[in-house]
Amino acid sequence: FNNIISEYSGISHIEGAGNIISEYSGTSHIEGSNNIIYAYSHDSHAEGVNNKIYAYESHIEGVNNEIGVNAYNSHIEGKSNTTLGELSHIEGVNNTIYAYSYCSHVEGFGNISNGEFQHVAGKFNNLSSTSARITGWGEDDNNRKNIETLDTNGSLWVAGDIYTGNNTYYGLSKVNGAYPQIDLGKTN
Repeated sequence: FNNIISEYSGISHIEGAGNIISEYSGTSHIEGSNNIIYAYSHDSHAEGVNNKIYAYESHIEGVNNEIGVNAYNSHIEGKSNTTLGELSHIEGVNNTIYAYSYCSHVEGFGNISNGEFQHVAGKFNNLSSTSARITGWGEDDNNRKNIETLDTNGSLWVAGDIYTGNNTYYGLSKVNGAYPQIDLGKTN
């Protein structure tokens, strides 16, 4: 089935066709076709089709995903995702985690993380390196937007209005050029 386990990659295992486990990638495992675990990517696992792992102790499930060189201990599930950030996780389609996005998590479609410890969800978010949490709701790569961001100081921004559980309405309109401070615990 044209699978290759290179020299010095002992205790590795391949199931499928056209897969490669490169040198010094011992105790790695591939299931599927045309997946590659590159050199020095020991203890890694790939399942699916056309996935590439360049980092040790990483795991991919899906199609056309890539875990970059310094993205060790990372995990991807989905299609056409790329992580370059160490200890990161992606779920979905066409998402990216940049190299300096340590311990980040991205889920959804077409989202990008470019901040440490960041969580991005939704679709086609605007980039922000100072946000802890982002919910994107853009249309495509050229029309990115966020409907919610929480920055690393704890400030929350939402694109629309805020409603509480008791149906009290808080319209967030600027007053004298600034948004008013509100206490969501009050009902008046």
